[in-house]
Amino acid sequence: MKRRKHMKYFYAILVLTGLHLLLFSCASNAPYPEAMQKAVRCMEQNTDSALIYLSSLDSAIQHEPVETQMYYGLLTTKAQDKKYIRHTSDSLMKEVVRFYESYGDKEKLMEAYHYLGSVYRDMKDAPRAVAAFQQAADIGENSQRYDILGRIYSQMGTLLAYQSLYEDALKIYKLSYAYNLKQETGPGLVYALRNQGRMYESLNQPDSAEYYYQAAYKKAFELNDQRVINSISKELGSVYLSWSKPDSTKNIFSRIPKFKDDAIYLQGLAQCNEQALRPDSAQSYYLQSLQSDKKNQNIYLKSKSYKALAKLEARKGNYPSAFHYALKSLELDDSIKAITQTDAIGK
Repeated sequence: MKRRKHMKYFYAILVLTGLHLLLFSCASNAPYPEAMQKAVRCMEQNTDSALIYLSSLDSAIQHEPVETQMYYGLLTTKAQDKKYIRHTSDSLMKEVVRFYESYGDKEKLMEAYHYLGSVYRDMKDAPRAVAAFQQAADIGENSQRYDILGRIYSQMGTLLAYQSLYEDALKIYKLSYAYNLKQETGPGLVYALRNQGRMYESLNQPDSAEYYYQAAYKKAFELNDQRVINSISKELGSVYLSWSKPDSTKNIFSRIPKFKDDAIYLQGLAQCNEQALRPDSAQSYYLQSLQSDKKNQNIYLKSKSYKALAKLEARKGNYPSAFHYALKSLELDDSIKAITQTDAIGK
C-alpha cells in the first residue's frame, strides 16, 4: 500500500515536472512581438526605424517572457551602438549577459558580450572592454556569424591601437579581415583593409600602408557604396598629405563630392592648401574643421587642427593667437593621454 502511494506521488511529480518544462518551452519558443521582428529585419539597413519599432514596446515589454525582455535589451543596445549613441551604464548589458550565460543561446551570448564590450569602450574602460570582446570572440569561435566576429575583432584592434599597441592591433585586425573575407559582402572588408593600412602607417611602413589603403579604396568602389567611398577617400587623401603628396590627395578628393560639413574633409583641404603655400586658405579650412556642427569631429582631429593653426599664426608673428591655439592643443592632448592608458591595457 505504502509503495503504491509513493508511486502515485512519484508519477504526480513527473507529470508536474513535465508540465513545467512544456510551459517553459512554449514560453521560450513564443514568437517575439511583431515590432521586435521588424526591428531585427531593418537593423542593418535602417537603424532609425529599428529604434522606433523598439521604443514602441517600452511600456509593454515588461509583460513579455524574460527571454524576450533580455533580447529586447540586447537589440536596443545594438541599435544605439549603430547610431553612435553613447552608452553610459553597463547594468543592462551585464543583466543580459548573465541571462544568456545560463539560457544556452551561444549566438545571443556572443552578441551580448560584444555589446557589453561596446558599453565599456564608451565608458573609456579599455581593459574591461577588451576582456568582453575577447569573451565574445571565444564564445563565437565555431560560429558562422562572420559579420559579428569581424566587428568584434575590429573593435578589439581599435582599442589596442588607441593604446599605441600597433603590432598587437595589426594581428587582431588581420583576424577581422579573415572573418570579413569569409562573409564577402558589406563594408566590413573595406574597413578591415583600411585598418591594416592604419597600423602599417603607425609602424612607419609606408609601402605596406599604401598597399592596404589602396586595396580598401578599390574595394570601396567595387562595393559601390558612396558613404564607404567617401569615408575611405577622405582618409586616404589625408594620408597622402601626411606623406607630402598633395597631388595624390587632389586626385582622391576630385572623385568624391565636397563635404562642407565634414571635419576630416575640411582638414584635408586645409593641409592641401598649407602644402601649396596658401596659408590664408589653409587657416580658413582649419577653422571650419573646428566648428562644433561638423561631422566626424574628434579630439585627435581637433588637436591636430589647433597645432597647425598655432604654427600658421606664429609664422605671421601673431604670437598671442599662436599661444592661444597651442594651449587649446595641449588641453586636448591631456584628454588624449587620459584615454590612452597604455600600461593598463598592456597588463
